[in-house]
Amino acid sequence: KAPPAPPAEQHSASANETAVQHKSDGNDALKAKRYDDAIAAYTRAIEADGNDAAFWSNRSAAHYSAGHFEEAAADAKHCTQLRPTWAKGWGRLGQALTNLRRMQEAENAFVTGLKYEETNSACITGLNELSQVKRSGMAVMQAFAGDYWATLRADARTAAFCDDDKFKATIDGVAAAPDTATLTAAMQSDERVAQ
Repeated sequence: KAPPAPPAEQHSASANETAVQHKSDGNDALKAKRYDDAIAAYTRAIEADGNDAAFWSNRSAAHYSAGHFEEAAADAKHCTQLRPTWAKGWGRLGQALTNLRRMQEAENAFVTGLKYEETNSACITGLNELSQVKRSGMAVMQAFAGDYWATLRADARTAAFCDDDKFKATIDGVAAAPDTATLTAAMQSDERVAQ
């Protein structure tokens, strides 16, 4: 004969302990930059308790770190639905949307986060970066109107990079589509572009 099932409250506490342990495992994996392991651990935490916004937020961070921006945005959005006044979730959503080049949606997410926590650093930084990209976008379009390689070689800040194949490919990519979204992606893939 099977033993009797534990009382519901005991089962719930056990499920929560299991979820918390999976979250802890995910945190350890994320710190060690083992993103697939972190995603798997956070997924197990969500399976044990899908109503904890922190689990969704953490899995969003793991997806983001792994470069899975669509998944990061989906998890962050679910986080904001579970806990709409938590700025951290809105910051994660804004970061993922920025990397998806969905700038207006990203800005809306950052602004919403700041509505709930005026000092949230992820939202503040995100808005500042978006503002910089918008300003830079106009300059980029003008900069790529002529012989941009001559301009870059003549500039002491960028001259040393002009023979680097990765830099050249990134700059040529921006020149092919000189807009804010392309510039944002280029700046995120190669910090030298910001110079």
